[in-house]
Amino acid sequence: MVCDGIRHPNHAAKMAPVRNPQNAAERDTPRRRVISAAVLLCLSAPFRANVCCVIPEAGRAQDIPGRGKSGFHTTDMSYIFLKTIPDRGSNRLRALPGQKFHDGTEIPTDLNIQADSKVRARCPIGTVFCTPSLEMRQSRSRASGDGLAPFMAAIGGITPIGVPGDELQPDAQMLSEWDAYRTANGSSMEAQEPEPEEDLFTMATKKTLLERIRTEEEWAAPTIGKDGFAVDSGRWEMAMTFIHNHDNLLLTGPSGTGKTELVMLACRKLGISCRKYNMGTMSDPMSALLGVHRIKDGKSVFEPAQFLEDIQKPGVVLLDELNRAPLNALNYLMSCLDGTREMRNAYVSPVQMVKVHPECTFVATANIGAEFVGTSDLDPALSSRFFRLQMEYPSVSDEADVLAKRHGIRLSDAMNIAKVAKDIRDAHSKGELSTAVTVRQTLMAAKLVSCGYSALEALTQIFLPYFEGTPSEGEMGIVNKMFCAR
Repeated sequence: MVCDGIRHPNHAAKMAPVRNPQNAAERDTPRRRVISAAVLLCLSAPFRANVCCVIPEAGRAQDIPGRGKSGFHTTDMSYIFLKTIPDRGSNRLRALPGQKFHDGTEIPTDLNIQADSKVRARCPIGTVFCTPSLEMRQSRSRASGDGLAPFMAAIGGITPIGVPGDELQPDAQMLSEWDAYRTANGSSMEAQEPEPEEDLFTMATKKTLLERIRTEEEWAAPTIGKDGFAVDSGRWEMAMTFIHNHDNLLLTGPSGTGKTELVMLACRKLGISCRKYNMGTMSDPMSALLGVHRIKDGKSVFEPAQFLEDIQKPGVVLLDELNRAPLNALNYLMSCLDGTREMRNAYVSPVQMVKVHPECTFVATANIGAEFVGTSDLDPALSSRFFRLQMEYPSVSDEADVLAKRHGIRLSDAMNIAKVAKDIRDAHSKGELSTAVTVRQTLMAAKLVSCGYSALEALTQIFLPYFEGTPSEGEMGIVNKMFCAR
């Protein structure tokens, strides 16, 4: 196979025998003149800047004999079969082994295949796709000695096989040919999912995950000016690392410190989905996590819960306020979070063991502290299944900047609100007050200021009701003095 005068490294180019026409009329037809022009164009390829060689569609059984000693090939078929594999954190597409182009050359299994990324993204890794044809292409690459790196492109789109619920479903012919392929290839079908060999240039310049988080703009820590969110770089880097590596992560800390928002921002930066479940509202964990039986057409039909479907997909499953969940809900989650990575569904007969997707990541949040009514200490057996990250309140300056950014108030008013909040939190940590104020409450106060109220009016309205006593005595009196001091 030759593109731009460069011979493909994986197989030798072959010349098809020329068939002499039976008469002179057949020798000079418009179709033959077009083909001749195409041949001349290919012969001139070394003198052109960028030329792609097209690999014709499969399905021309008359061009070559059927199956040879090398096994099954696509000359008997209308489709070429591909499969997604994990490759250094990415979802790559490769041709399955044992397939040949119509000219008898092997379809390389080590070359990346370009195809519809949206279709691939909604299907799990390991999905088999079929395509009517492939096209050999080249891309500029410093890693290749001649500056060009070969790859293939799926022409005519790709259709997933064996993915229920996907909007693209294979037709009868696709399924029939897929069955024929599996029968012909047997165990070799799962072979050759190679990790691409890295050349010296790639190895020397490859960044670690932490370097990528620190240097790549799309993964950079959120800023107050751009995102209206404040988090220190250390916590951001740890959160991105755990989520990227599909490690279970538990975010703890006071209410309103941005635990949930941090997870949402990290998922957005990484380009992965985030499905949130409020664990404190699960009055019936079995139906919420597993599903329910319903009567349909006089028969009992099991409807799986959304949670059961979500854990079988790549992305983040956010278990918000985990320590508010009922005990039986936590028991169901245990096996999802350990090495078995499966969930027992006893609602169906026989009992079903649902496998968690390899790229499904569990992230949980918990408000730790005696002041949080309705919470409980996490079972050590459960908490040990997570990497733990402690969140703290932002600094006074950062919190003031967030208030000013989100609600467009003067920085002086935002600073007064943030300083009072800091005083209250310090008094709470010393045991002088029964509770603290969260960032949510400072945002409420800033919103009132944006409506025209003074900072003092906003603080009085938002903060005081959380404390006991009167404006002159008890906890209210302590907090009111803080207002006056500012």
